[in-house]
Amino acid sequence: MTHSILRADDLRDMQRQMVRLGHEHPAMLLVSPMASGKTGGFLKLCQELLDSFEVRRILIAAPLRVAETVWPEEAKTWAFSRNLSIADAVGKPAERAAAVDRGAEITVINVENLVWLYEHVGGVRGWPFDCLIVDESSLFKAGKKRTTTTKTRVLKHEAREVAYGAPVSPPEKGEDWMLLSGRKGHRDGPAVPTGLDEQGRGYFDDPFEEWLGTRDTLHLAWQRVRVTAGGNLTRFGVLAAVRKKLHRVYGLTGTPGDVHKLWGQVYLLDLGERLGSSMTAFENRWFDKNQYSYAVTPKEGAREGIMTAVSDIMFALPPPPDLPKATTPEIRVDLSPKILSDYARFKRDLFSEPHEVNALSAGVLANKILQFSAGFMYREDRSVAHIHSAKLDALGQLISVAAGDPLLVFYAFAEDFERIKKLYPKVAKLNETKNFMPRWNNGELKVVAAHPASCSHGLNLQHGGHLAAWYSYIWDREKFEQASTRLPRPGQKWPVSQYRIITNGTDEDRLLSVLADGTATESDMTRMVMRTLAPSGN
Repeated sequence: MTHSILRADDLRDMQRQMVRLGHEHPAMLLVSPMASGKTGGFLKLCQELLDSFEVRRILIAAPLRVAETVWPEEAKTWAFSRNLSIADAVGKPAERAAAVDRGAEITVINVENLVWLYEHVGGVRGWPFDCLIVDESSLFKAGKKRTTTTKTRVLKHEAREVAYGAPVSPPEKGEDWMLLSGRKGHRDGPAVPTGLDEQGRGYFDDPFEEWLGTRDTLHLAWQRVRVTAGGNLTRFGVLAAVRKKLHRVYGLTGTPGDVHKLWGQVYLLDLGERLGSSMTAFENRWFDKNQYSYAVTPKEGAREGIMTAVSDIMFALPPPPDLPKATTPEIRVDLSPKILSDYARFKRDLFSEPHEVNALSAGVLANKILQFSAGFMYREDRSVAHIHSAKLDALGQLISVAAGDPLLVFYAFAEDFERIKKLYPKVAKLNETKNFMPRWNNGELKVVAAHPASCSHGLNLQHGGHLAAWYSYIWDREKFEQASTRLPRPGQKWPVSQYRIITNGTDEDRLLSVLADGTATESDMTRMVMRTLAPSGN
C-alpha cells in the first residue's frame, strides 16, 4: 500500500493540542473522540520527547490489531516518524523477544503480552522503558493487580454407542466429567432421558422400559469445571508495578466509560493520589453498592467530585469538525405470531419448551433474547436451537443490493458468523483474515464479518468501504460506539451508511435506545431486561 508522506505542517489543530498537552503534563488521561488523529499526534510527541532526550525508550501498549497494524502503518505516513526506530513486539514469543531486545526507541506491544514482557525483561529491576503510552486506557478500567481464582465450564461433545440403562463412562479418564444430555441422531435431535446410578454415574433411561439393554448411537454432551488458581500479576498489575520507573505516562481513550471506570485508568497515572489507593476505597467513598446484585450507584455529588479531583490530569478534546457523518438506515424484519408468542413466553417463564432452552437469571436472559432476535439460542450444552431466518434473509438482500460494494457486518455471537457463512461462503472473518487491513483498504474483500471486540479500537477502515450492517447486537456501549466509527473517519470519500437490522416485536429497539444514551451503563441495560420479568397474572 502506497503512503503519501505527511509533514508536521499537515498536523491538524487538534493534533497540535495533543502535542502541547503531552509536553505540559508528564502524566495525563486524554479523552479524544474516535478518528481524531491520536496516533499521528502522539507519534509527533514521541519524536519531540526523544529528540530532546527527555525520554530514552517508549512503550506503546495497545489492542492487538492496533499494535499490529495501526501504529506501524501510521508511522510510515509521517515524515517525522519515518526515521524513528520502531519495534513491533507482537506475534510468537521468539519474535516478541527479538523486537524487545533490539532496544528500539519505540516498542509497540499488544496489551495481552504485558505480563510476558514484564517476565522477559526481569521485572521491575530490568524494566527498560521510561515512557508509556496506553492506547485505549479503558482496557484497564477493572483495576485488578492480581488474578482471582476462577472456575471455567468446559464442554465436550461426542457421538458414541451406548447401552440403555448402563452407566456411561466419561470421555477422558481421571477427569470429573458430568453427563449433560444425549440426543438421538445429531446434536439437535430429540433428547433421551438421563439418570444417575448409586455411584453418581450417568446413564440413559427410557420411561416406557422399551429400550433397556438395547444399544444406540447418541450425541453426548459432557461438562466439567476447571479451576484456575489466582494470585498472578495482571496486565494492570504490571503497569502499576513499574509506574515509578516511568517519567511520563499517557492514557488515551475515546470512550473512558462512566465515572466508576475511571479509578484504574487514573491510578496508572498517579498511583492513587487523586482517587484513592484501591478500588475498594474509591467505591466506599463515592458509590453505594447493592449487596445482592453488586451494582454500584454514584452517591449524590459523586460525579462532580470525581471529575473535580481529576481535572488537572484528565483532558477532553472536542470532535474534529471534518469527521464524516454516518446515516443509520433501519431494515426491519417481522416474525410470525407464533414465534413472537414463544419470545414473550420465554421472557416471562425463563424457559422455552419448544427449543429446550433455560435462562437461569436476568443476566443470562439478556443474552438469550438477543440470540432469539438473531434467529437461534444456545442450549445449556452449547448445542444450537434454530428459530428463524428473518435477519439472515434481510442480510442476503442487503448483500445483493450492495452489488459488490464492500460490506462490513457486525455480529454478536459465534453462531451468527456460522449462519452468515452458510449464506455467503466467501465472507471473511476480520480477526482470522491474513493481511486484513491492506486487503480491505484495497477493495479485495467484499463481505467482512467482525465481532465488535475485534475491531473496536483504532482500526482505520475508511479507505476500503462505506457500507456496514449491524446484524446482531451487544450490551457493551463502548464497543458498540467504537465499532460504529470504523468507517466514518477522516479520509472517507463516500457517504457512510450503517444499516441496522432490527427484529420487530423484540427488545432490540429498547437496547438501541439505551446504547444511544451516553449516560447509560451496563447495569442500566440489565435492569432494562429485569423490568420485563414481572410475574405473570399481575
